Amino acid sequence: MVVRGQVDVVVFLSILGVLLKDVLRFLYDFGTNIVVVVGVNAAVGVAVIAAVDVAVIVDIGVIVAVVAGVVVAVIVVVVDFFSK
Repeated sequence: MVVRGQVDVVVFLSILGVLLKDVLRFLYDFGTNIVVVVGVNAAVGVAVIAAVDVAVIVDIGVIVAVVAGVVVAVIVVVVDFFSK
């Protein structure tokens, strides 16, 4: 038997999860924009966001996007390093 309070908690947590996902997506987009400018710092930032994302909510789409961001950051850093 499901109590009304339990349903409210589940609904609240699911809304919270969606909001967290949006915040993480925003941070990820923000991080990838910085990649082009800063490289290493962005790679560290995106890695931190990835760690937070995995801990908070396992969303395959966001994880794949974050990993792609880290790969792009690494490529930018390597290209930048060898172009000097």
